[in-house]
Amino acid sequence: MQGKPRIAIIGAGLGGTAAAALMQRAGFQARLYEQAPGFSRLGAGIHVGPNVMKIMRRIGIEDALNDMGCHPDYWYSRDWETGEVIAQIPLGDYALKHYGASYLTVHRGDFHKLLTDAVAPGTLFFNKKLESVADQGDAVQLRFTDGTVEEADIVIGADGVNSRIRETLLGAEPPKYHGLCGTPRRVPDLARQGLHA
Repeated sequence: MQGKPRIAIIGAGLGGTAAAALMQRAGFQARLYEQAPGFSRLGAGIHVGPNVMKIMRRIGIEDALNDMGCHPDYWYSRDWETGEVIAQIPLGDYALKHYGASYLTVHRGDFHKLLTDAVAPGTLFFNKKLESVADQGDAVQLRFTDGTVEEADIVIGADGVNSRIRETLLGAEPPKYHGLCGTPRRVPDLARQGLHA
């Protein structure tokens, strides 16, 4: 392999676009392949902690995120039934002072757009649904359902719950629902039921 490796990232969601933007800023040849026909503003509000904001600083979108996001003063955890406050975590100025970056909430679609725009022009390819991936020894071959074939030295799977990359590496395995969602009421309640927090 001459020079820096060619990196292919499958999936242009938040993880894939962040990975591509960071690798490109580090001087790597990173190309991003997304099965959707184009960018679309999907999702709802999400939380972005100071640790993630420091990564966004490296990408160069921290200020834009701060401008568009909401900066809550506290995180509250409440009992689902009574509304009683179980925990209160200081954020706002406290997060900025103690952790070195903001804590904010933002619409996922707005966040995703900032990340997509941070990827180098000409390196994000839409309508690229991965059909197969094969290790050729000196390169990895990627076949897409549109009939095109690409090669890379390193492939990163950021292609979500139905990942073709994970399936290739670990075998087919459908997602499993474990019966829990959201935040449990209290840890002692879980212990009584024989569950683990």
